Amino acid sequence: MATRPAVHDDELKIDPIENAGFRDLDPDGILEQPFWERYNKRLEMPIGIAISILMLAVAVLGAFYFQQLFSTRDKHPVPVIAFGDDDAGNGSEGSGGSQDLALGQSPQPSDANRADKQAEINAVKEEFRERIQVDGGGDVEISEGAAAVLATLDKTLRDKLYGAKAGTGSGTTGGNTGNGTGPGGTGADSKSQRGMRWLIKFDTNNGVDYIAQMAGLKAILLVPSHDGKKFYIFKNPSSPKPLVVATDAELNQMAAEMIRFEDGRPRSVEVVGETLQLDFKPVMFIAYFPREFEDKLAGLERSYKGKDAEKIKQTTFKVIMKGGKYDLIVTDQILR
Repeated sequence: MATRPAVHDDELKIDPIENAGFRDLDPDGILEQPFWERYNKRLEMPIGIAISILMLAVAVLGAFYFQQLFSTRDKHPVPVIAFGDDDAGNGSEGSGGSQDLALGQSPQPSDANRADKQAEINAVKEEFRERIQVDGGGDVEISEGAAAVLATLDKTLRDKLYGAKAGTGSGTTGGNTGNGTGPGGTGADSKSQRGMRWLIKFDTNNGVDYIAQMAGLKAILLVPSHDGKKFYIFKNPSSPKPLVVATDAELNQMAAEMIRFEDGRPRSVEVVGETLQLDFKPVMFIAYFPREFEDKLAGLERSYKGKDAEKIKQTTFKVIMKGGKYDLIVTDQILR
């Protein structure tokens, strides 16, 4: 019978087993270091997490920066711009409207920094009253701001803009006897009356877009020289160079055959001047549109509420894209 070997007391000493706690047990049954101790001897984990978060934040901020950079590059914000008189409407100065930059609205007297004499402004208003009249002999007032801007032009140049003086005799239009509606006519359907009654809004992103829309509607632009003694003419505003001075024959023909809109608001004119690559800051610009454009607007105006021109105070049009081309719609009409 085998006997158990004797064991001394000192051989019975067993090192105490460390409490495994959350230690992992590998397939061979060997206790491993806890996960945190194994990968955190030199704070690798918190540092790695912090760096990852930082890199993600930098990437997000970088993407946002570049998106903003390229979305606004070389652009002047022009949410809605317009031709016509809209001092009291949405977007006029101080109105809080969405048209922060509205081309074509009547300028303020202070906008014409070179027309600082009230006598000059009054002279322009008198010129306007002499040439532009309504049925029955009544006068049409020009706003103080618009007169101040026109006063920056040489009087000879203003005379060329007005064209023929208002006619005094009766004429025949479309088989109906009445006041003439040509450039020298006095009826509510004359070019002068339509130009004062109509407000044309352009929805654009920048000056290039705005010029492209006017060119698409076959507009011819005039910009007075710095001294106000001649006009530069842009028959194709999308290709503005080189500068060409308008001849008297061209000015007379446009006054006789085309409808005219003016704009003298500094911020509006600045956009146009930069896009036309001018090396000076003009005080105003003028847009002439062909007869077919005028006829289209007249038809839209009549069909909107079925009212005669004499009963309409203002008609607002908006330029839209339709079938790959620029078109117009009526958005509002104010009756007398």
